[in-house]
Amino acid sequence: MMRIIWKPGYLINLKLRNDLYTIAQLEGNFVVRFFDIFNAHGIWKDIVLNTISQLSRVFVAKISIRTLAERRFGLLSSATIVENARQSQTDSYGRKVNPESDKLTNEHKTGVNSTPDELNYLQSEKNRLCNQSRACAPPPRMLKEEIFRRYQLNLACASVRKTINNSCFGGGDKTHMEEENKAYKTAADCSGLMK
Repeated sequence: MMRIIWKPGYLINLKLRNDLYTIAQLEGNFVVRFFDIFNAHGIWKDIVLNTISQLSRVFVAKISIRTLAERRFGLLSSATIVENARQSQTDSYGRKVNPESDKLTNEHKTGVNSTPDELNYLQSEKNRLCNQSRACAPPPRMLKEEIFRRYQLNLACASVRKTINNSCFGGGDKTHMEEENKAYKTAADCSGLMK
């Protein structure tokens, strides 16, 4: 057996076809390494299938040919991986989701840290900041001043989403977390165009 040091990331197991699964390492929304292919009754029979688990520094024994999955089955579609990631209890950046926060959001209730009036104000700010075009285009298609304005708009959008999440929903509402992540990513994209 060969031992492998995992980088921080995620361990994912996916169904390839009837009764055939793979274990792979996931970074972001991409599979970066396949470790094993097995059937549901084989050596990995006790694991929960179609889940993602966060890893920090873990040593894992490799029990099959490293590229077997790549050679025999090709790469898995990112849509499959993203769908499996959505089923986990973390957002796309690995932050823990609080199921109670999602319940509050789905029932349109607030937690103990904000009043309905405060939530309404924050939601109106969120709508004002986040419901306009925030994507950036490289110069000369977009002026640098407009890129900078949209950069600031994305930061403000992410900030109000974070405030709503932390003040009103206990910090773990998945929808606000994912939208906050998107706003920060778009801000980073805009920042890269200002150089």
